[in-house]
Amino acid sequence: MGEALGREARALGVDVLLGPGVNIKRSPLCGRNFEYFSEDPLLSGVLGTAHVVGVQSQGVGASVKHFAANNQETERMRVSADVDTRTLREIYLRHSSGSWSRPAR
Repeated sequence: MGEALGREARALGVDVLLGPGVNIKRSPLCGRNFEYFSEDPLLSGVLGTAHVVGVQSQGVGASVKHFAANNQETERMRVSADVDTRTLREIYLRHSSGSWSRPAR
């Protein structure tokens, strides 16, 4: 999918795609769940990495979005997502070993 998006973006003269969204699906009420890959941090990392690598293989940049703790739309410009360190490390940031830390090919 990433390669196809990269090819299409290049054909349209787009230099950077805004995506993928790599936040974790934690609540069915989150208004952006359609943008995210999974409720599993490891799977989200693997899929996010494949997406980014595919897009970038076509010479188009990928901008990883909604990195962590973006679980509500209501008053999203003013909300404070207070998350303890363990939860951040074990759920939200676990996927960071994928998309943006893998060397470019």
